[in-house]
Order: sequence, then C-alpha cells, then structure tokens
Amino acid sequence: MSVAVAQARQSYFICCLPRSGSWLLADALRSTGRAGRPEEFYWDAFRASYLKRWGEPKVESFADFLELTFVDGTTPNGVFGAKLHWGELEQLGEALAELGPPDATLPDLLRRHFPEPSFVHLRRTDVVRQAISWWRALRSSSWYRVSGESLAPDARVTPDWRDVFVLEQHLRDGERRWRAFFDGLDAPVLELSYEDLVEDYDGVVSSVLDFLGVALDAPLAPPRLMRQRDDLTEQWTVAYVEARRALLSGVT
Repeated sequence: MSVAVAQARQSYFICCLPRSGSWLLADALRSTGRAGRPEEFYWDAFRASYLKRWGEPKVESFADFLELTFVDGTTPNGVFGAKLHWGELEQLGEALAELGPPDATLPDLLRRHFPEPSFVHLRRTDVVRQAISWWRALRSSSWYRVSGESLAPDARVTPDWRDVFVLEQHLRDGERRWRAFFDGLDAPVLELSYEDLVEDYDGVVSSVLDFLGVALDAPLAPPRLMRQRDDLTEQWTVAYVEARRALLSGVT
C-alpha cells in the first residue's frame, strides 16, 4: 500500500445523479479543509484531464491511478472523498474488478480498495425540474455558477420535450439503481435531498460532517456556488408537464 493510500483512514462517496446539487455539496465539504476533496475522479472521460493536472505521471494500471486520486482527494486529517453518478460507479466497479479479488461483489470491491467507505446519497425530489435543468446544462455547457459570475447565455428556444422526457426517465432509472445498490450494501448511508440542501445549507452540510465524524474549528463559509434556477425554468416546467401527459400515454 502506498504512503498516500495509507494516509487515508476513511473514505466517502457522494452518490448522485446530474443536477442534484452534488457540486454544491462537494464544494462545501472541500472548503472545510477537513472533509476530503470530492471530485468525479472515476469517470473515464475525465481521466486524461486529471492526469494532465497531476503532471502526466506514469500510470501502468488502475491501481496507480487509484493511488493518485487518494493523493488529490484526501485532506490532511485522512478523509478521502469522491463524487459518483450512477454510471461512474459502474465504471469504477469494472476497473476495481480488474484488481480483484475474482468474483467479488461491487460492495466487496469498494470495501477492499477504499478505507472504511461510507455513502452520502443526494437526490432531487423534483425530478421534472431536474430533467429540465439537465437539458439546459447540456445545451449551455454551464454546470455551475460561482458567486459573482453572471449566468451563461441560454438559448431562448423551447426544448424538444421528448429529449427532456428521455432525461427524466434516465434520472428515474438511475435512482432505482442507486436504491437497489443501497439495499444490498452493508455500510453507512446518509440520505439527503437537494431541496433541503438549498433551503438549509449550513444544516445539511453540518449533518454530513457529523456523519463523517469531522469537527470544524470555525463556522462554515457561505456557499460559493449559486442556484441557477430562474423564470425560464418555471416557464418550461409548466409547458413540459402539459406535454408530458401525451408522452406518458405512450409509455407502457
């Protein structure tokens, strides 16, 4: 075991789906300096950009890459954090399976390769607005907004509601998969909602710190990331709910 891995005494995963407030939560935990530095380390599409950020180190296997994520994602008190969408968990599971042991379940692999893993499940109750927000982010490539930044220009064109419907069904399917995963998991899981996070930022972040057993020496800093919901979101929600009735009639 590398020195970096040995220094990580516990790990946690923010388990989420797109547009669930996961970057808001991750940034809050990172800002404490004591709750890991959670990012999307394990999405295959991001691996090259992480390696570039880390100075193009030599990586001969996923074990090497895993150790690098511990270096980047662990705070000095030994807490490691990462953020996972459902598809990223699947990719991580495939990579860990190559390291073994053979025939191990996904929970077993996570316990073997991550110290004392626990799970923070962040979901959005309003899946309709979540799907619309996802469509807008895909269209604008604007995934979050830091305090002081203006909103990115948004195409003032009505979406194809079929596209939004597909995204909504993807979100609902992803949530079912997370639920099935947690049902077979023998590890701590903290359940949170996006709605509670935006209404009670300090309280929800504090509940995560308590769950992790992390104490702070100073009050939480105010959030850097700003809510992106606006009047257009509300207009599209009304229009989509009407169009969705016809779309749902074609789903068996």
